[in-house]
Formats: sequence, structure tokens, C-alpha cells
Amino acid sequence: MAGRLQALPARLLGMINTDITTAAATSVPDAGSVVDRLLAAIRTGNPTAELYRDDAHLDATVPNWRFTIDGAASICTEYGRWFAHRGRFSELRRTPTADGEVVEYTLCWTEDGTPHAAHHVHVLTVDRARDRIATTECGAGAAGTPPCSTRWARPTADRSAIMK
Repeated sequence: MAGRLQALPARLLGMINTDITTAAATSVPDAGSVVDRLLAAIRTGNPTAELYRDDAHLDATVPNWRFTIDGAASICTEYGRWFAHRGRFSELRRTPTADGEVVEYTLCWTEDGTPHAAHHVHVLTVDRARDRIATTECGAGAAGTPPCSTRWARPTADRSAIMK
């Protein structure tokens, strides 16, 4: 208990003074390089298909609905909508798994002069031989006011082709 309480002031200060806070005990597995590049792409608003295997699968649960997307290019197109603006991580936690990593973060950005924040959890399965992400299971939601759930609105006709 003392460890959690002692870490709280550092975490709060970190949220104010830096872009990233991480759990002290976090270690990154061999998958770190592709996950590091994914986090950089999210933060800079520049998602890229080269992070994913061609047959990669995204299973996303977002406010009020769930959808799946297959293929690196389609995932990159969708993430281009989600992460269209440069941002910063106010919180970041990375947990290694046997086949990849769980990444939890709060991303903050400004869009048309309005600040936004979103909390995401990505369960990543990494193909270590190819240094590519094989599957992404993602949960996302608004983390503050104003809500940013419009990022995850149900697809319109032009988006339905990539959604199942």
C-alpha cells in the first residue's frame, strides 16, 4: 500500500510536467520496437501500415458499439481518423505479455482550439519474427470534457466498406 501512495505524487507531477508517465516496474519485451513505433505514430498523428502484418486484425470496442477491421492498410486508414492530430500521453502504462504487450494510455490533443482526451487500452499480439503487429484488441472512450466519442461514431456509407 505504501508503494502506491508514495508513487501518487510522482504520478500527478508527471502528468503536469511531462508527456509520459510509466509504471516503475514496467519492462518491455522483444516486441518493444514495433510497439514503440506504434506509440510514436499515435502521439505524432501519423499512423503507418508498416507496423502491421498484411493480414493483421483489429477488434475495437468503442463507445456504444464494436467493430473489426482486417488488413494493415485498412487498420492504418481507421487509425488515421482516430489519431489525426499530434498529441501527448498524459498517462502511459505498458505491460509485457507472452505474445506481445498491453498498452494503456490517455492521449491528449487539441483540435480546432478545443482540448480533447481519450483513454485507450490496446492488447497487442506481435509477430516477433517480422517485427509487426498481428492483432490489436482495442477499447477506447472519452476521458474528459468535451467528450471525443465522435471519433468512434458508427460508420457512414463511405466507411462501411472497411467495417464488418
